[in-house]
Amino acid sequence: MLPYMEATTVSNALNFSVAMSGSASVQPAAGYTAWVTVFNSWLCPSDPDNKGGKRPSGTADANNGQYPIGNPPINPATGQPSTITPVSNYAGSFGDNYAIGMLQNGGINPWESTCAAIPAGQTRIGWWGFWGTTYDCAISNANGGGNLRGVFDYRTFQVTKIADFTDGTSNTIAAGEVLPSQGADNNFYMFNGSTAGVTIPLNWDSSGVPGVMPGCNVAFGGGSEWRCRFSYSNKGFKSKHPGGANMLFGDGSVKFLKSSINRVSYAALGSKNGGEALSSDTY
Repeated sequence: MLPYMEATTVSNALNFSVAMSGSASVQPAAGYTAWVTVFNSWLCPSDPDNKGGKRPSGTADANNGQYPIGNPPINPATGQPSTITPVSNYAGSFGDNYAIGMLQNGGINPWESTCAAIPAGQTRIGWWGFWGTTYDCAISNANGGGNLRGVFDYRTFQVTKIADFTDGTSNTIAAGEVLPSQGADNNFYMFNGSTAGVTIPLNWDSSGVPGVMPGCNVAFGGGSEWRCRFSYSNKGFKSKHPGGANMLFGDGSVKFLKSSINRVSYAALGSKNGGEALSSDTY
């Protein structure tokens, strides 16, 4: 996308044959120039916690806990991994695929996950393929039957075409607002931080950290607390705007969705080809 955003210089600085992760790269400083470049276009001025696009890297304390996922590029000036992680306030939508696990605590419905039985009279709002992948429900088989129901795939390289929007581009969320401070794996360049989904309630608070929240574990998964920034429930859309968040739809329009939106309707907006009947007055 960079060449289309007048960021050709940064694009040219990226060596796509070298991993951004310092531990995996034979030239661990190769991505550093791009790593420390801030894109204001991808930052929301209403978020006071994005730290100008550069949040602390590799720490897990209660004050600014940044999940130490992977290793950032080596800073050529110090010979050590970069101490900052570039972040964005916008993420692509993996739609109404589930976000791993039965997110039951605090009012998140257990039928968000395909692992759970659906209570009588309830409507399923989560589907196989965590974060839009082809993985199965147990996250043990990369070709286990999951299908990307949204627009962007987290890691199994599925591609969405305009023809795939059988629900209509104007009825499908393509991207939306996120809060980097509430997501442990919030990095901009590694795929972990690039997507969010609609099976997590809009504006769900996942700001908890181990030092102040019992049950919040640093080990990714979040332990028993689904308001923890290390939990899988951090993969939802959210903002600092009162009452909701801005969403980019497939037709290029931007709409403000209220946090009070019905969860079934919200999930339906996440699927590009779910076949749901959804009128505009539902959101």
